[in-house]
Amino acid sequence: HEAVSLCLTFVLLRETKTMTRVDRIGLVLCFVLWIPSRAAIADYQPSQHFGVAHHPNIQREKALLLTRKLSAFSPISSEPELANLVLRDGMKGRVVDEAVLVLDLDKTALLGSDGNDLGLALQWMEKPPSVVKELYSRILSPCIRPMYDKLKSQARKVHVVIYTRRPSTLVYRSCFRDVTIPLQYKAEWNQNGQLCFPPYISSADEIFRSYSGKELLDEEAIDVKKALERTLAARDAIVKELELDSNPPLVVTSTTKDVKATIRSLGLPVENAFLFDDNPDLKPDPNVVCTEPLEGLPEPQRSSALEFMERVLPAETLDRDLVEFLMGATAKERSLDRCPLSEQLRWRIPLLDTLSPWPMPAVKLSVSEANAHDLSESLSTGMSTACMLSLSASMRSLLHQSRSELRLEVRRGAAAPSCAVEERGVQAGRAGLASPKRASSRTAIPS
Repeated sequence: HEAVSLCLTFVLLRETKTMTRVDRIGLVLCFVLWIPSRAAIADYQPSQHFGVAHHPNIQREKALLLTRKLSAFSPISSEPELANLVLRDGMKGRVVDEAVLVLDLDKTALLGSDGNDLGLALQWMEKPPSVVKELYSRILSPCIRPMYDKLKSQARKVHVVIYTRRPSTLVYRSCFRDVTIPLQYKAEWNQNGQLCFPPYISSADEIFRSYSGKELLDEEAIDVKKALERTLAARDAIVKELELDSNPPLVVTSTTKDVKATIRSLGLPVENAFLFDDNPDLKPDPNVVCTEPLEGLPEPQRSSALEFMERVLPAETLDRDLVEFLMGATAKERSLDRCPLSEQLRWRIPLLDTLSPWPMPAVKLSVSEANAHDLSESLSTGMSTACMLSLSASMRSLLHQSRSELRLEVRRGAAAPSCAVEERGVQAGRAGLASPKRASSRTAIPS
């Protein structure tokens, strides 16, 4: 810290020799404003300084503005890499380069098991995929976006991966005949016994065109395709919720999840990859954050979803076979029931009185990132010390120039001894009570 301070002071003193008086005063004022600058540089938060909302884009814009302002009088901030180390894009705390938000679907990112068959009911009644997607956007967990924003405040880049366990996507048990059929698609999609659908996949038809497994009956093919449609609808709803620029990788497994192997196969960093999952069996995995099962929705989200279902598919218009199928679900996952008074069918979504936010995982710094953070701390401390030293030097320079000007004025006017005027100016400057010119109009202060 001392070495950095001395170097910066030396550079700033050299710069002040060529400055005008106005420039020097401006420099002093800048340093006065930035003296409490350990907080302004290391813990800078744009919303507090500029009166704007906590939004990542606004924070980055204001941080860049701060960098430009700082570079006007600080030689170190004129280097973009060092300025980024000091300011870290305006984000508080330790910041890593990359983090990965891995989302389980059923009872984590999505209400119940596959939306408690609400999406299946829409498909049964031949509603288009866009309607299913709109439903899923209304039954997503309210915890997804806050967690994404928290990770974005700790990492420069946050990748999103959907990692769900749906065995029927890989091994299909037919309800039309007594047979179990392994489903095979493109070989490059098969990674460690899992299916990884790339981001460019946009429809179930596109997936099914690559099917190369055992021949399916028409009814079985429709069943498999509809299941793929629901999975893609959940992915698209998450893309909309997080406002992502592109589709995230979609990994479907039929076995126990292996977070590290899956993330490595996608070419993403493992250290800060966190799977949010309601399965308590995965809790020993350090890359897993266990969440409470999402078996209901809070208000007003619940009312919005129920109103949507009644509007696009009134419960009284359902097929008898579909009603029987939906009423056969367990009490927690049943999405259809009858009104106790009128016996009319109605859509059902359990009400969630309280919803606990997802726990924030501990973001880990790599060795290089830890070194960068330590350098950032050193630079910010050194800059604050240098500002203090440079302020003192600038004040001495201004006083020296003022004394010279006063001597010249006294010689011309011969109104008072130059030594008395000089003594008043020096003492007033040392005491910090007034400028030398104001002190010259007062009674001489005895030494």
